[in-house]
Amino acid sequence: MRKPSVVLLAVRVLAITLLATLTTFAVALFLGIAGIALTNLFHGGGVHMANAYRHVALPVAGAALVIAFVVSLSFEIKHYRSARAASGELRVASRPF
Repeated sequence: MRKPSVVLLAVRVLAITLLATLTTFAVALFLGIAGIALTNLFHGGGVHMANAYRHVALPVAGAALVIAFVVSLSFEIKHYRSARAASGELRVASRPF
């Protein structure tokens, strides 16, 4: 069994955060473009695709970044602590009650 590493924990957290943020940005951008196209289809007027970036994709991706970071960090810390306990590195203090 491999010894748990804090460096690998940080790399996994950053990779998961990056992938989740990019995926969310792509989906939000697609939905923003579709929403703007449908709105302009029914209401008329010019199509400004920059609004899909500014008002839809970036705020949603920003929120997803924070959520993905917190969730992945909590899961990876939990995994790291359980791996340390399984490898015998973590001493569990037993207190008599």
